[in-house]
Amino acid sequence: VGPSQWLADGRLPLEELVRATGRDVESGPFSTAAGYFLAGAGHIPSEGDALEMEDLRFTVLQMDRYRIDRLRIERL
Repeated sequence: VGPSQWLADGRLPLEELVRATGRDVESGPFSTAAGYFLAGAGHIPSEGDALEMEDLRFTVLQMDRYRIDRLRIERL
């Protein structure tokens, strides 16, 4: 979308997220952007839910039942 904002599929591998944003993210039991959001949120989100982690804001744009389908990621 721009130099400090990205649209991502929830299945985006964490390595690609790090490469795109230039930010390291903490490691954990997740391998995707959606998994990273879920680990931080601690619950199944709704569309529009946002979370700030590691100097990035993640906003859920679209859910597919209980799966995060699309995220907006913004550098803070």
